[in-house]
Amino acid sequence: MDENHLQDPCILIVDDTESQRFLLKNIVEDMGCRPVLAESGRQALRVFSGCRPALVLLDVSMPEMDGFEVCAKLKADPASRNVPVLFISAFESREEIVKVFEAGGADYVTKPFIPEAVKARVGAYLKLARRG
Repeated sequence: MDENHLQDPCILIVDDTESQRFLLKNIVEDMGCRPVLAESGRQALRVFSGCRPALVLLDVSMPEMDGFEVCAKLKADPASRNVPVLFISAFESREEIVKVFEAGGADYVTKPFIPEAVKARVGAYLKLARRG
């Protein structure tokens, strides 16, 4: 990753619910990051290469292509394989949480969002990327 990429990191936010996207957008902007919003998995895959995100916040439940399918496509591509994916969901079961990690997710953020928790998780993965 180049230095500019980490100094002004782009965060790809993928959620089919507009209010959730904009809530995450505000949290990410407050951290000094550049949010790029996508309302579907297909749109996320299209915009990924244009913004070269340092991290992806990815909703699990979306129509057409769920978050697990999007993550599988990202992890299968050498250009996006190493970008951390943080899943976002209400997570009602252990199985869902385990599936996040089995799918290649680095971590997860629960809904409803606690802004400080989102900032802490995103910040931790950006710090790791700077070291890597």
